[in-house]
Amino acid sequence: AGERVDPLAEPVLIEGPQLPRPMLLYRPPQPIGGDGVRAFTWQNRTHIIHHAEGPERIAPEWWHRPAAPARDYWRVEDTNGGRFWLFQTRPADKPGPWFLHGVFP
Repeated sequence: AGERVDPLAEPVLIEGPQLPRPMLLYRPPQPIGGDGVRAFTWQNRTHIIHHAEGPERIAPEWWHRPAAPARDYWRVEDTNGGRFWLFQTRPADKPGPWFLHGVFP
């Protein structure tokens, strides 16, 4: 059994080396169905999450785009071995929708 994604968990504060990033990024990020916690649907296929690492909060510098919400990123692996970089926007009052931002090789 892998770790479950907890969308309410405290974000990881990164100091020093950056965490792994996917080789393939989608611009714009792709909206996904599902809760992003146990499973998500992308390109008409359901992915059951087996393992997750995160959240890692990434936010724009306040002086560049103060109105932009922070994003909580998760590195997830599905039961077929696919590895994805998912995020959920974090406005001040409630979590936003889930997106797929990248795919790891």
